[in-house]
This record gives sequence, structure tokens and C-alpha cells, in this order.
Amino acid sequence: YIDTHYRTLADREHRAISGLSMGGFMSFWIAGKYPQLFSGAGNFCGSAEFIVGPKKFPVEYRHIDMSKNYGGMNLRLNYGDKDFIRRYHQDMNRVWPQVMDNYEYKIYDAEHSTCGLGEMFGFLFNTFKNPLPRPLRWDHIDVYPEFSVWDYKINSDRNVPGFTILENVDKRGFRCTVREFLPDGEILPFVKLNITTAALYEKNQTYIISDAANKGFKPFIATSDNSGRLQISLNGALHEIGINKKNDKANICI
Repeated sequence: YIDTHYRTLADREHRAISGLSMGGFMSFWIAGKYPQLFSGAGNFCGSAEFIVGPKKFPVEYRHIDMSKNYGGMNLRLNYGDKDFIRRYHQDMNRVWPQVMDNYEYKIYDAEHSTCGLGEMFGFLFNTFKNPLPRPLRWDHIDVYPEFSVWDYKINSDRNVPGFTILENVDKRGFRCTVREFLPDGEILPFVKLNITTAALYEKNQTYIISDAANKGFKPFIATSDNSGRLQISLNGALHEIGINKKNDKANICI
């Protein structure tokens, strides 16, 4: 809607999102769910956690667990030293700066407000001038049984609360699991997943899919479609997936 009705530069490198309070929670939530759409996200005094997801089986969602969802994106949190939820911001700031190079925050002499508005917009405009590159290898966690990210499409039959976790995703493979909660909740192997990759592969070609799971190893064959996508069917257990053409060098993960 925005790109249709306003004079925007309609690409990821020139698009950011920002909000206050519940809108601050949503700015980080939307940016993390759709990282292919944004290069920056700003948060004014936003809640650090909330109940989100499908109405019939929502989950407790904490930003502190979602740092890997923001590859190729700059993030900033502004909050006041008198903000009534500042303790939650302090919790997040004990973790995120240790695990993210693309996150910054600033504390203002303020209550629950759009404190530091000018500095936030300066941060976002500087991001537009020097956007981070799209990640060559990415991670993503999602609370919905079906979702799309970085042109990958994931479908599942999950009908209970949970998190689908994709890690180390690139052309050569990925790690995948479904958990009841984060960071190390019970694995849900009864869930059936179907992953359709981005159009990264040669069209109508055979690939060897190496699946290391449950202390075992199982190779199988998949054929790319007319657009160069592969479909890989798994369950919710912890899988290390390698994708190789017949003469490729080994794709080794530890």
C-alpha cells in the first residue's frame, strides 16, 4: 500500500519500520518475520515479549530469543530511564549486544514516549545510505505453521504451539527443527514439514539430499522444478541437510 500510494524507493535497502510501545514490539516483530523486506527497524519503548501466533495455538514470543532473525538489518532501541517497562529493555540489552553486531540502543531522560525521535530517524536514514548486504547464509525462527522468508516457503501440519527453526541456510543446505518453546524446548518430531527452496538450482536437475538426523544418515534424491526450486519433506526432528549435485565436494557440518 505504501509503495503504491507514495513516492518511495520500493526496495529492501530503502525501507525501514519503526513504532512506539505496542508499535515498538511490532516493529521488531515485523522486521524479524519479514527480513527480506527491511534494512532497518526502530523501537521506541516497545514491549520485549508478547503472546503471538495463530489464535488457536499462540506462543510466548520474546525478542531476546530472536536475534538470528535480523541478518542484514540494522536495529535500534530508544527508551527512557523512567519507562515503566525499562527492566525488560535492560534484560534484552544484557544479551543482544553480545550476540549482534547490528544492534544499538540509547537511554533517555524520559518516560514511555518517542524519546530521541530525531536520532532514531537519523539512524534509519544512515542505514539507507549504507545498508547491510543481504546475508549469504541466514537463520530464521517462525511461530506460524506456514510462512515464507528469503523466497523459501515452509508448510507444515503443526496444530500445537511451537517454533519452526531454520539455521545456516544457503544453497548447500540448512539445519531444521521444530520446538515447543525457545531456546531449547522439547523437539516435536510428529510435525510434518515441507520446505520449498528459493530458485537457486539448475532447472529440472537431480540433486542428492543428505539428511543427518536421529543419530543416523539418509541420502535421497530430489529433482528441481522448472524454476530451479527443490522440495524437501522432513519431520520436526533435528535435521542437518546437505544439498549436492553428483560431483560436488562434500558439504560437512559440525
